[in-house]
Amino acid sequence: MRSASARWRGKAAIGFSIAGAAALALAGLLVWFAWCASSAATIADPDMPGARDADGFPQVDWEHWQQVNPDVIGWVSIPGTALDTAIVQAHPDAPTYYLDHDIRGMPNYHGCPYLDASCIEDGLESRNAVIFGHNIQNGDSMFAELAGYAQPAFAREHAVVLVQTPAWRRALRVSGAAITAGSEQTKRTAFDDEGDFRSWYRERLSECCVRLRDAGPERCITLVTCSYNRSSDERTLVYAIP
Repeated sequence: MRSASARWRGKAAIGFSIAGAAALALAGLLVWFAWCASSAATIADPDMPGARDADGFPQVDWEHWQQVNPDVIGWVSIPGTALDTAIVQAHPDAPTYYLDHDIRGMPNYHGCPYLDASCIEDGLESRNAVIFGHNIQNGDSMFAELAGYAQPAFAREHAVVLVQTPAWRRALRVSGAAITAGSEQTKRTAFDDEGDFRSWYRERLSECCVRLRDAGPERCITLVTCSYNRSSDERTLVYAIP
């Protein structure tokens, strides 16, 4: 029979092996998390990080980003927040592709902010251009900042949304923010005419928990993310208009 000390040494060796394997697994997981964040990150101009024009728009190296991914169609940033990222166009044959693929087309739980596939014809000029982005719950990645618009003070302080494409730059104003259930279907991107759009827009604005402007616009951009203000299954929608 094995002695008590031999049995103890055997158990200790097994324990150390399990602890070592767990440490290696944790280290691998941390490396994966770091890689996902790095691969998903987008810097407007990699050669001149932080460069902005006189109006505060990030200087975007469009040639660089469209070589990385031809689906890159725009850029959105909100002064005073960390939200500063490329927008890609989702396609009808794979409308949710960018929920779990980053701007480089790599599988990535960060995904990449994308314009709804139904907006592909008119792009960011769509009557209601709906842009989705994840809230990773780590403070400031992707569209996490949008959850703050449920608070009136935050919304007033960050009421300007800068959107640009290779063809134009626009400073939009936040008109309102709503918190909806994840299962609630309020998205529309096609309208019969301007009156139909304005009717839809007024209804959406009436549902907002924060309202900053009551103007009736000709079009809007809707920024959408998951949020956790009231429940684990909700969305924050931020409406921005010219």
